[in-house]
Amino acid sequence: MEVLNLKNISKIYKDGNENIEVLKDINLSVNSGEFVAIIGPSGSGKSTFLTMAGALLHPTSGSIVIDKEDITKVTDKQLTNIRLNKIGFIFQNAELIPYLSVVDQLNFISKIAHIKEYETNNFKILKSVGLEKHLKKFPNQLSGGQRQRVAIARSLVNNPTLLLADEPTASLDSKRGIEIVKMLQTISHQQNKAVVMVTHDERILEFVDKIYKIDDGNMTQEM
Repeated sequence: MEVLNLKNISKIYKDGNENIEVLKDINLSVNSGEFVAIIGPSGSGKSTFLTMAGALLHPTSGSIVIDKEDITKVTDKQLTNIRLNKIGFIFQNAELIPYLSVVDQLNFISKIAHIKEYETNNFKILKSVGLEKHLKKFPNQLSGGQRQRVAIARSLVNNPTLLLADEPTASLDSKRGIEIVKMLQTISHQQNKAVVMVTHDERILEFVDKIYKIDDGNMTQEM
């Protein structure tokens, strides 16, 4: 099933009297159970692409459909609900709340999303990423790889159909980076989720299903 579809997407920013086209006629489709990597040099438009795919930024033209809903045609309130219920975000530096324990990182999101009886489910999620022995630890007591595992677990709390990962291995060594990407691969294939990862890390590309490159605002499929 198609989860994410970007059709003829462009994004133009104004710089004084000049128009700067950051993305040019982008087309992309991602299905359930598919793990996709977006690569490209710094400044190529990858972050803009991911921000729009995550319903955080409007395109200048084109349409973005998430789980059969065109997010370019909905209200701000509906966009918020889509982000809460259909999208999971994994950030480059985990972005954990420093004063919350591992389990409370997930419980906090559950409360915001008004998820009922979340404790048992959150424990299962943390166990699935190998953190069942670290529930009461705080971010400063965890390794970089463990913090990123918490970030992945947190992204799964709302059972999203789409996971978006922004450079999830950037701050990790090779071994830990590969562990994280293998985990995303498993989540995509075994839980049937669409996973889109922006990365510079060529060490991990063997674990994805498709590779797209953005260069100077243009997207091409590499694999």
